[in-house]
Amino acid sequence: MQQRITKEAEALIKHYGRDPFVIAENIGIEIKRCDLGSLKGMYTVILGNRFIVINQNLSEQQTKQVCAHELGHDVLHRAFEENESFRELSVISMNTKPEYEASAFAAELLIDDRQLLSMVQEGKELSAISGEMGVDENLLLIKIALMQKKGHKLNLPDVPRGDFLKNG
Repeated sequence: MQQRITKEAEALIKHYGRDPFVIAENIGIEIKRCDLGSLKGMYTVILGNRFIVINQNLSEQQTKQVCAHELGHDVLHRAFEENESFRELSVISMNTKPEYEASAFAAELLIDDRQLLSMVQEGKELSAISGEMGVDENLLLIKIALMQKKGHKLNLPDVPRGDFLKNG
């Protein structure tokens, strides 16, 4: 599955760049923002129309990451949603395989391998890299784990929290 996640992310980046909002617009997904309470976002298909719904109360960084995560559901899990056997009705977590895969897709989409490698080689700490790249440290940890599986020699400083896109 990791190869598919990487391949799908790279194909979208090649055609549209790394901005998940630009990608969603170009592949026919409508983005809606509304107050979702504690829910940060969701992906759904209604009568063949694809939607990403994002909580309007999120920061710009969180909004971008949630959009990329939900875009991952579209790319990787649309068939489940269209068959109504997959419904994300709870807060985002990585306690299930589809949620982890969507977060891995977001990490591949938002974080450039070469840029990350360069920052690691410069000796920058995880928090500094996270801040400069504008991504949550846990998403960065997912990317580091993916890069290690690709054969890059990076020290994984910690294990990502499974609920980093959850409340708060």
